[in-house]
Amino acid sequence: MPEETIPEKATDTQGDDEFDKSLVASISRSKDYSVVYSNFVQCGFTAWDIRVNFGLVGLSETGQPTMTEQVAVVLTPQMAKALVGVLNGHVKAYERDNGEVQMPASVVREGQARKAQTKEQAQPSEAKTKE
Repeated sequence: MPEETIPEKATDTQGDDEFDKSLVASISRSKDYSVVYSNFVQCGFTAWDIRVNFGLVGLSETGQPTMTEQVAVVLTPQMAKALVGVLNGHVKAYERDNGEVQMPASVVREGQARKAQTKEQAQPSEAKTKE
């Protein structure tokens, strides 16, 4: 596949600043490059990396909801943090052009439940602190 070209002056991933293209590596795609659609994301981490699983939610033959994992991406914590910044910039640009992205109530509820669970795990209970 031919190399993609970068203009003499390019903008950063969030569109804020111009920079010299000589500072950017050339970009090419491997022969195994593919595009994967996902409507489900699940994350986890270890002391060394952060894993993002992408998949599809659908219904099984019996009508039960099912999630089929398609691909996992494992990143260093530094790259994961960089990805968060890039995604935030692109979502803000999308919302600027198309309006605010509305989150389904089920996704909001699950996110709030996970935050509460994480907060509960981070704070030791009174019984544990008295021991």
